[in-house]
Amino acid sequence: GPKATIVVPCFYGFIFFCLFLMVVFMSMGDYVRDAALEPFARALGQGAIYLFGLMLLPVTKHVSFFRFFGVSYERTIIYHIVMGFFLFLVLTLHGFLMLSAYDDLGWILAWNKNMIQPNLPGVLSWFLLTIMCLTSLPPVRRKFFAVFRFTHFLFIPVVVFGIVHVPHVMGYVMILGLSLWVIDIILRNVSTFAAEPELKDCSFDEESQLITLEVLCKGGLKSYEAGQYVFFTFAGLGPLIHPFTIADYNAETKIATFFIKVLGSWTAQLAVAVQNHNSEEGKPLKLRLFQ
Repeated sequence: GPKATIVVPCFYGFIFFCLFLMVVFMSMGDYVRDAALEPFARALGQGAIYLFGLMLLPVTKHVSFFRFFGVSYERTIIYHIVMGFFLFLVLTLHGFLMLSAYDDLGWILAWNKNMIQPNLPGVLSWFLLTIMCLTSLPPVRRKFFAVFRFTHFLFIPVVVFGIVHVPHVMGYVMILGLSLWVIDIILRNVSTFAAEPELKDCSFDEESQLITLEVLCKGGLKSYEAGQYVFFTFAGLGPLIHPFTIADYNAETKIATFFIKVLGSWTAQLAVAVQNHNSEEGKPLKLRLFQ
């Protein structure tokens, strides 16, 4: 039920945070025994690696272990958001404390083959993550969704630089998340062909600035629950996928209804495309649907 859907993610969020604290304190103990400079800062770096390993787990819709507990993808995606900003804070504190301890910017920016853990890749990873976090803020994401989507692909060099910075740990930690992410992308594309989406009707109300889409899913939707959303791409409106909530789905007719509010430049272009679709000499609006 609804309560279980909320309680289970909160419970696992608490468990993950406790594990993060355990990683940090156990690592700090090791660094203290080794008499390493700034053990807490180094331990935060180890905790950040743990967070990196968890970052991709909530975004894998089709292969999420939360599904075994009846928790929807829409509920667990909040973990990805919280972990992302928490990871940024941890890495920022890690870098600040390391810089304060060594008081040598040249050493912090060093990168040569003799270093077991070159520092510059870590700085570059943090810098790119900063860009991702800034463009993920709600005012930016909602107004400039394309910018948000494009900058989110920076996670690839973020991970690569992270692996170069901590080669003996980071790569192994990321294997599971990256593997599940690749599998999920494949399954999302498979779901498009399985659904066989076809636009049956569309309209745009200028007064309310509301777009209505009725999409026939010949293969049916894999699942439908309140609050669930799917991803769309539209021909002529760029390759980026956009998420929209399913307003209604009739299992008998296999028609899904979507209400889309015009809020930015992209949805404004979609409204124009809908109007052109309904005009006598207009261009048909073609779409793809990803579950």
